[in-house]
Amino acid sequence: MSVTSQSQHAFWNEPSISDSLIFLTADYVWGPSEGHVDGHRFIISAYRRRPSTMAISLNYDLEDRYMTIRRYEGFDPKVDILVSEKQEILARLRRVMSQRKAP
Repeated sequence: MSVTSQSQHAFWNEPSISDSLIFLTADYVWGPSEGHVDGHRFIISAYRRRPSTMAISLNYDLEDRYMTIRRYEGFDPKVDILVSEKQEILARLRRVMSQRKAP
């Protein structure tokens, strides 16, 4: 996994979705006809700790990834892309987790 200098990352605690912290990244996508200072769409990736019998295991698996519809200013430190996308991220993770539980 790699991210650019215009990325954001965070750990979220969402017990209704995961027993462990969820690791999130938001990394910009340079689209056609965009300049360096233009707003960009972002790829949001959500990782969840893999269940393990080993207490020290820190392996995370990709649970979901999508590209934002909205464009965000990547250089603006006041803009928290992950917080802005929180409802969508959580809704998508709930869908993924419910599909995993279905027979």
